[in-house]
Order: sequence, then C-alpha cells, then structure tokens
Amino acid sequence: MRPVSTLISPDIENREQFAAALEAAAANLGFERFSATLRIAGSEGKTLAMTAVDNLPEQLLHEMGTLGPGRTKRDPCTQHFERSRVPLLTNLDLYAEAGAADIWDLMAPYGYRVGVNAAVNLFPRVQFTVSFDTSCALSNGLARTYLGFVQQLANEASEVAQRIFLPKLRNEALGGTDLTAKETEVLRWVMEGKSSTQVGEILGVSENTVNFHLKNAADKLGTSNRVAAVAKALRLGFLT
Repeated sequence: MRPVSTLISPDIENREQFAAALEAAAANLGFERFSATLRIAGSEGKTLAMTAVDNLPEQLLHEMGTLGPGRTKRDPCTQHFERSRVPLLTNLDLYAEAGAADIWDLMAPYGYRVGVNAAVNLFPRVQFTVSFDTSCALSNGLARTYLGFVQQLANEASEVAQRIFLPKLRNEALGGTDLTAKETEVLRWVMEGKSSTQVGEILGVSENTVNFHLKNAADKLGTSNRVAAVAKALRLGFLT
C-alpha cells in the first residue's frame, strides 16, 4: 500500500484535481466512497459557508435532504468533531447509539458499512473534514490502522482545500464582500498591538486613512470596534 502522502499533491489547482486525488487516496486504502468538506461556522455553530467534494450518488444526496435541516446536527460524526479532533470510525452501531440509525439506513444501500473520518481545524471557526467509507466488513483492529493514514491525508488535503476554496467561502460568509488587501494589512498591524498612528507611520498613510480602513473592515465583519474586528478576522482565517 502506497503512503497516503504521495496522493495529495500541494500543486493541485482546482476542484476536479482535488476530487481525483481524494478518490485515488480512498481507492488506495480500499474505500469506495469519499467526502471532504470545508466549513465556516458562526458564533453559535451555524454554518455560514460550506463546500463539499465527494463521489456520493445524487440519489443519496436527495434522500439525505428529505431528513430536513436537523439531520446534520443529529449526525454523530458531526457531533464528534464539534468537540474532538480524534479520528473516528463510523458504523451502524455508532449511529444507532446516537439515535440516528435512520441516517445510516439511508446510506447503507449506497455502500456504507464502515467509515474512517478525520478533521482539521484550520482556524477557530474553519474546519476541514474527510470521510472514507466502504461496503466491506472490516475488523475494528484493521479499521483502526487506517485512522492514522486518513488523519495524515486530512492534514495534507486541508492545506490544498484552504488555498482553493477558503477565499470564496470567506466572501460568502461575509455576504459577498471580502476584505481588501489594505484592510487586512491594517488589521494585521492592529493585531500586533499598533495604534492607528503607528500603523499610519508604518504604511506611510495618515491616521485618518488607517481608521477609514479599520471602519470598513469592521463593517464588513459585522463588528463594532477594532478589537472585535481582529478577533473575527482571526476566526475566519484572514489573519494568520
């Protein structure tokens, strides 16, 4: 079995290449299904923006939609990664114990018997998850040997997903108004503890210009002051 790391190239440039790499990685480990999700959450856990790359059948996606908006909150895999970064094995027993057997019953006919799942928190409210699933029976011991591989893959794939998808998702999370380069630069200096006067001296602009950019950034981020603006910009991954 080839190392998973050889299958997720940092040179991937688009969604199609990303999907092909994930599908190859899944097949390399003997899994038929894969799903990768990049999600930005709000202050109460509500999804602000999300994108998914997978090979799930359209009919399954349709049937999952019939379970209503509460389905995601009931999913034990989602619940697990809200409180833990430990990779997770999924099967009927897990879903039944969580009172969500109906979700698994929908997935089972489409090749779901055992799943291996991993997550990476890119920023405080930006999470990337990967799931590989198979219709084959796997012993717990064998299935658990895959957890490390899938976590390694998630770590590598998250960097690619961040580069390809996060700028558009941040724009969506802010209602279609992304921060400008100048607004981000000003926030970064404020994060370093600089005053508006000091930022102006560093950038060669007036204090009023600095405050203008700060106000625009705060308005776009939905915050009332520079401290809150910096905090939210950090959570959304504008500042690193």
